[in-house]
Amino acid sequence: MENKTIDHYFENFTTWKDELNKLRSLMKGKSLEESIKWGRPCYSYNGKLIIGLSEFKNHYGIWFFHGALIEDNYNMLINAQEGKTKGMRQIRFDSTTKPVRGQIIYYIDAAIKNAKEGQFVKAQKKKLAIPTALKVSLKEDLSFEKAFHKMTESQRKEFAEYIAEAKRDTTVQSRLIKIKAMVTKGEGLNDKYRNKK
Repeated sequence: MENKTIDHYFENFTTWKDELNKLRSLMKGKSLEESIKWGRPCYSYNGKLIIGLSEFKNHYGIWFFHGALIEDNYNMLINAQEGKTKGMRQIRFDSTTKPVRGQIIYYIDAAIKNAKEGQFVKAQKKKLAIPTALKVSLKEDLSFEKAFHKMTESQRKEFAEYIAEAKRDTTVQSRLIKIKAMVTKGEGLNDKYRNKK
């Protein structure tokens, strides 16, 4: 992606524009390739993603895709999805916490050093586990089943997890209605994030 496009992206941040631009400036001069992936600024070393920036309503932060391998000298790294995420770690900031330049540079440099040494967390391939409600729905509607099996494995996993995470039966049913419409159109649950530029 051209730098002009990425510059435009950074100009259009809303809540944490100045803060994210400061973090971006720390990435410059670090031999990192800058791009937008999943609708977020990301930084790669020799084609391997190592860092990302994120903006949310109440906080912003830095993602380290292989952060579990970084020695957490300042006790700042957190696993946002305990039990789900193996290697990714993040550092969050909000209106009450401000990044300390030296500390952030330490984590950036550690991520780059690990990438240079070829240290990456290997992704574990998850088996596709289809929840009962989805199995029943697929059996009851052959056109839905056919369309579902045309989806990629990662799309099928996302749909299955989306149904499995629902706690109440009413939520399961409303999610089934939603994904049926998406699958029929050939749309994945998270395609809009993958395709966002």
